[in-house]
Amino acid sequence: MEIKITTGDITRIKTGAIVLGIFEGETALSGPLAAADKTLDGAISEVIKEGGIKGKLNEVTVFYTLGKLPAERVVVAGMGKQNELTPDKIREVTAAVCRNLRGRWVEMVASAILGARTAGIGIENAASAMTEGAFLGTYTFRHHKTEMPEFGEI
Repeated sequence: MEIKITTGDITRIKTGAIVLGIFEGETALSGPLAAADKTLDGAISEVIKEGGIKGKLNEVTVFYTLGKLPAERVVVAGMGKQNELTPDKIREVTAAVCRNLRGRWVEMVASAILGARTAGIGIENAASAMTEGAFLGTYTFRHHKTEMPEFGEI
């Protein structure tokens, strides 16, 4: 696994999926999530309005972009209640997203730094928790298996 940290507009990255977070009860979209929603003709906000995305901790919703964005998918990750966010919860969310995408055969992912500058969590702590979560979410114990795993096998 290779992890890089860069800056820029996440909605312009060509990748298998971009990951954006949403807090429980959040209805007004902003930043990259609002930009992705606009490009997807309001699909994300429509699902939120219908109750399909609540922002609950570890809730993972995948939208296929159908060529409207360079990324093949937009993943909306539920971050739970904003005032209860901790680095451990960021780690959990990232692991849940990675497990979900691994089962969908996604090879490369770009993500906003989930939870940064929220509830007193700095960018460094959030990025560190996400890195750990990515490793945990993609880990497979294979010590006793003799065959090599197929990509995407969980």
